[in-house]
Amino acid sequence: MKRFYAAAAFFCITLPALADVTVSFPQSGAELMSPFTVQASALTCKSQPLTSMAYSMDSGRDTLVKSTSISVQIGAGAGVHNLHIKAWGNQGAECFETVPITVLDSLPTLPANVAANASIQSMTNWVGEHDAVTGGTSSGVTTLLTGASQVNGPRRQFTFQYASNGGHRFHVSFPGNASATHFVYDTYLMIHSDCGSTNCGNLANIEMDMNQVLADRDVIIYGVQCDGWSGTWDYTVISSGRSTWKHANAGCDPHQWTRDVWHHVQLAYSRDDAGNVTYESVSLDGQTTPLSGATGPSRFALNWGPVLLTNLQMDGQGSSGAQTMEMANTTVYAW
Repeated sequence: MKRFYAAAAFFCITLPALADVTVSFPQSGAELMSPFTVQASALTCKSQPLTSMAYSMDSGRDTLVKSTSISVQIGAGAGVHNLHIKAWGNQGAECFETVPITVLDSLPTLPANVAANASIQSMTNWVGEHDAVTGGTSSGVTTLLTGASQVNGPRRQFTFQYASNGGHRFHVSFPGNASATHFVYDTYLMIHSDCGSTNCGNLANIEMDMNQVLADRDVIIYGVQCDGWSGTWDYTVISSGRSTWKHANAGCDPHQWTRDVWHHVQLAYSRDDAGNVTYESVSLDGQTTPLSGATGPSRFALNWGPVLLTNLQMDGQGSSGAQTMEMANTTVYAW
């Protein structure tokens, strides 16, 4: 992905010495895409019980948080920035941490003929079913949410229950584009820590696929998943006559995704006229990894009607459990 850098803005402010504030994300010097997650905490400030915290970007105003922790998503323009995290004790002590970061442009340079299917999570024709390939059993429901959130616009909630490692697949179709050869799948996902009356189970895989029907009604399958069994991003190609998962050179594990926080996922891939797919890069929370050698045939003679279709699948891990996930700001770019 093409990177754009802006000049840093330098300024001087007087603050007390660093103490007690821990910033778990982002790390100092991180290269991120906007928006990005900020996570920080402080138990005390100079031995004083904490009363509040705040965060700000560069010389901007503080956003106050009446808590001992911060977990938010914020945005910033491309370029070099300073993220400030502050905390105050109950007797006036002030503590702080400054984290330098670089915000990158969020998408590859797109041509003039790009088509954007936006707000896919808002479409009303989402359906779900058990994925028999995973074994076990599953059931699930999906609902459109419109209440207040840390992201703009409506969100779609997916809830499923499973037994014996069962997986549940939700999918939606939208207008076909048989001629497109390049795609970027761009979405925000949040895994809940509270699963209601049922204990949250382990989420083994998060699968995000897209199917493209060509003019001859053959189907290209672009399959990508965050694999908790291997701790890698996986991709699909045809091997021994069937679609097969291959491990990529990028790490990913749903067990390590922070719960109740929005995570930004971007997947870039392309195809040639013969149906060979190249998986170009994966990005999680702004940290992009180019994929090496992730290419192979993925064209199937399925005789489908004209359509683009995307799947969101959750696979359980263990004897039984439940999980809830939300999706927001989902766009598929095609050209």
